[in-house]
Amino acid sequence: MASEHTTIFGDARVMSGVDDESTQLMVTSPPYPMIEMWDEGFGKSNPAITEALEAEDGWKAFELMHQILDDIWAECFRVLSTGGFACINIGDATRSIGGEFALYTNRARIDMKMVELGFTPLPSIIWRKQSNAPNKFMGSGMLPAGAYVTHEHEHILIYRKGGKRQFTSKEEKQVRRESAFFWEERNKWFSDLWDLKGTRQKLDKSAERERSAAYPFELPFRLIAMYSVKGDTVLDPFMGTGSTHAAAIALGRDSIGYEIDPTLEGTIEGTISAAVEWGKQRQQKRLDEHTAFVAEREASGKEVKHFNEHHQMKVMTSQEKGLEIDDDPDPSHQISTQDPEDRSGIAERFGTTEEEYKQTIDNVVNAFIEIQSCFVEDGTNEHKKARKFRHWDILNTANSSGTSVTERKFVDSPPEIIRKYRKVIKNFDDWVEIYYKHAKNGNGDPVTEEVLEEQADMLRRKVAKAYLGRMGLKTPEIKFECYLEFVKDLVFNRTWDGVFTGEENSKNWLRKELIEHDPQFIDPPEGYDADYDVDLIIVVNENWIGIQVKPTSKTYTKREKAQSEKKHKKFEDKYGGKVFTVWNNKDTLTPFTPKKGDPIIANEGLVEKVKSEIKRLEMLQEEEE
Repeated sequence: MASEHTTIFGDARVMSGVDDESTQLMVTSPPYPMIEMWDEGFGKSNPAITEALEAEDGWKAFELMHQILDDIWAECFRVLSTGGFACINIGDATRSIGGEFALYTNRARIDMKMVELGFTPLPSIIWRKQSNAPNKFMGSGMLPAGAYVTHEHEHILIYRKGGKRQFTSKEEKQVRRESAFFWEERNKWFSDLWDLKGTRQKLDKSAERERSAAYPFELPFRLIAMYSVKGDTVLDPFMGTGSTHAAAIALGRDSIGYEIDPTLEGTIEGTISAAVEWGKQRQQKRLDEHTAFVAEREASGKEVKHFNEHHQMKVMTSQEKGLEIDDDPDPSHQISTQDPEDRSGIAERFGTTEEEYKQTIDNVVNAFIEIQSCFVEDGTNEHKKARKFRHWDILNTANSSGTSVTERKFVDSPPEIIRKYRKVIKNFDDWVEIYYKHAKNGNGDPVTEEVLEEQADMLRRKVAKAYLGRMGLKTPEIKFECYLEFVKDLVFNRTWDGVFTGEENSKNWLRKELIEHDPQFIDPPEGYDADYDVDLIIVVNENWIGIQVKPTSKTYTKREKAQSEKKHKKFEDKYGGKVFTVWNNKDTLTPFTPKKGDPIIANEGLVEKVKSEIKRLEMLQEEEE
């Protein structure tokens, strides 16, 4: 079904690109006031917010943040038609300010404003985001009068502008019938409790750049199906990565999205392109699930009385007989930016100059860009693939505590896999494909993208445990995408750098420096990189010398250093030779300075030590003979 979708990069406080009463539904998820990750963005919009937070006046900051949202809700009221619905996904915020722990009730504050604007509040939905993490409980543990109940849900607030929507013409009534949903969908969707855990939809790589505030695609999909009909226009004043566009495409609705951050243009375009196939799959899933429902109901001896001619399937009620699920989305998309005259009008409205207003918007955009990014910078170059993570210290420290999320029992041994298939791996994409094809976890099951997502969630829980459980601090606001990218970086990027680049460079360098001894290198047998901290082996008669390869950026904790030394001693006891570390430049992954060709400082004297060890082992062999 053909549909039109427009993204306007600009300030939703004045949506001059949208006519009065021209939309039938608003679905959105705004930045949540008093959630720390949004402090900077709100503060750039109104510096008084930052001042209030610094003065530890949480409730003043809370009110000022909501005043920014109030202007947007007012615009939504203007552009919604009579009988139209507004659906807002929002979470309350728990936070300690000035030594006082409190719940900042975003839901209640938005309710108050929406009623003031003229909206009618309707029964809302609790979106339960249950966690099984043992550290989810807050406060004084098992001691009374100091513990707090868990906070594991968000709200989906639902409002209507005016009275019930009227469908008067024959054509309007027909479209409404075609837009019906199945009886069992009604029972599920119109429940006041939704559990969408694990429903993350990934449209493509660009759409994986979700902000942590982005909702799963199933959420706008349900709301659009519930509160609009085909051909309606759906508005999202906080478009983000394009989730609402995607759901509208799947259901044959038009959509308009406002987004203040122009750097999301490519992500939104990618979402829309991928949404066509996703829409087909989601609509087919509806038909498949209904077929299964009918079969199960009839198998239990219950009757299904009515029949839908279009889909040639039984249905529960006469209202479903006209239902038509389209599985061929045909969207068109256009991008526009806010008119300069709009900026002038907005500046006048808010009592500032156009230049000051423009600077404020630029500041907000830059703050949002920083929030979105998992990386300080990509960090990759022609030599290496590892990225520089914004929260590296937090993620790495949590992962190094206890069981690593990339231990063999979870993700197999990436270094062993890349060594085994080294000859057929031509590039990084080949490596990723080979890994997914051959990696098995401790139970012998394939390691898939979903498995890495589970490990990312495990890392998220480890971070929460480290901060809340041990230090009594609020868990850092880190997007799930960043946890996942960190896990992938350990599995793919750092394995590539360590084995395919670093080890090869180290091996070639040692071959050249030890040419008089004609060193014989072998890859460590299965499990040796974990058991002995050894990446390369030089065979000297019946004995082995171990070579460990590390980047100069590697820093050991006392615990890590002690563990590594213990493993090296175990190697020496078993194979007779010592273990030496070759340090590679953190950027070029070579054991020497590229311009001069000299060993980097950490490797000075290393070659002589390895030569001495080779001679010692050769002499030991001669003595035995």
